Order: sequence, then structure tokens, then C-alpha cells
Amino acid sequence: MVLVVDAWMVEHQAHHAYTNEGGLDPDTAWFAPAFNYLEVARQGGSRRVGLLASGLYPLLVPIMLLKSLGHLVKTRGWAVRGHDLPLGLPLLAGVALLSPLRFALDIYIFGPTGFAAALLTATMYLCVTFVATHAANESNYALTDDWALNQLRSTNNVASSSWWYSALCGGINCHIEHHLFPQISSTVLPEIAPVVKEYCRERGLPYNEKPSPFHLFREHAAFLRGFGPGIGRGAGSTVKPSGHPKAISRSEERS
Repeated sequence: MVLVVDAWMVEHQAHHAYTNEGGLDPDTAWFAPAFNYLEVARQGGSRRVGLLASGLYPLLVPIMLLKSLGHLVKTRGWAVRGHDLPLGLPLLAGVALLSPLRFALDIYIFGPTGFAAALLTATMYLCVTFVATHAANESNYALTDDWALNQLRSTNNVASSSWWYSALCGGINCHIEHHLFPQISSTVLPEIAPVVKEYCRERGLPYNEKPSPFHLFREHAAFLRGFGPGIGRGAGSTVKPSGHPKAISRSEERS
């Protein structure tokens, strides 16, 4: 299980460094080539994208595993925002060997019905704490050249003032704070959230808060189905804080 988490962390650190940025955040392409969140933000969603999402979201856990392995192969486990991660092929081989055994053991222990229920629960948790929190609407992809401001624009909190929901999610529902302070234990994020919210209010900064997971997922579904207008080709590329597009995105700067 540690190997699986390590493989996912290589991808997740890239996501934290370049949240919702085209060509740099691998999470925007979880379901590619079926659909890509950046393209949805740029062009607007559609009924087709909504139907594809309905069919693919139940497979989120194995898709995340496969995409994490693909990202590991692509990056060789290196160069996540300048940090050396010496993982490489031994980790890839270990995950590829042990993951099927782990799933087989879970099915043996819990039975097919119990395993399906556990997988469904994990999928629902991931959808409302990791997927939809960065894709509630097109504005989550209107980025700037400021990293901290991008975290505020691209991320949504869910019921951060609810003690029981925060306990249920382990504090990850305070997802803005999780992105701003990734090394802080998630269990204390609900205590930090009011401070960050007030700071943003005083300075006129964006702070995206949804009152419940149902509100978040309703917006996410509308985003996928095309009830938003799309914000054009600049989505997922950095723009100056004034809103004027830069000539190139970070991915183009690095190429």
C-alpha cells in the first residue's frame, strides 16, 4: 500500500505545484482522452461530457492508480517543482506487482459486495474532496502568474465551518488551506480556514466556499454538462492579475 501511495504522491506534488495549469497539472487529464477538464473550461461542457463522466467516475480509483503510474513513467519520478524524488522503475515494478494482489486480498476479506461498497465509498470521497474541488466552474481555471493567488482561484472549500463534515473528511474539505499549507496536518485545517477566509475578505481576494458537498457536485455536474459559457482558450494558462492574458503559459515557458 505504501508503494501505491508513493506513486500517487509523485503526481500529487505536481498537482500542488501547478494546480489547474495546462500541460503541468496531471490531474486535469485524469479522464483523457475521453475528456479533459481544461478543454471543458475553455470550450464549455456538453451532454456528451456529462455522460462520459457518469460512466467513468465509478472507475476513479483504478484510473487514478493507472494515471499515477503513467505520470511516474513520464517523469521518472523526478523534477516535481525542483525537488529530486529518487523513485523510478523499482517503485513502478513494485506497484504493478502488488496492486492486483492488494485488491484480490480486499475482495477475499470483505467479499465482492463489501469490496464494491468500500470502493464506492472511496470513490465518493475522492470526488467531493479531490476532483470537484478544482472543477466547480470555469473560474477555477482563470489563473494568474501568482502561485498563492492561483490556489485561491482554482480551489473550493466545502462546509469548512461544519465540525462533523470536517471530521468526516479528515479536514481535507478545507481544500484551499490544504493547498496553501500542504505540510500542515489536515486535522487542524478547519481551525486555519476562518483566518484565511477573513484575510481574503479584507483584501478582496477570491475565496470559494460551497455550503455542502451536494452544492459542490451540482455545480461540478453543470460545469461538465455545459451550463457554463466556457472562458476561452486562456483557461489553464497564466494571466496577469489584471486579467490580461500573458503571451505564453508556463508550459510553453518551460519548453
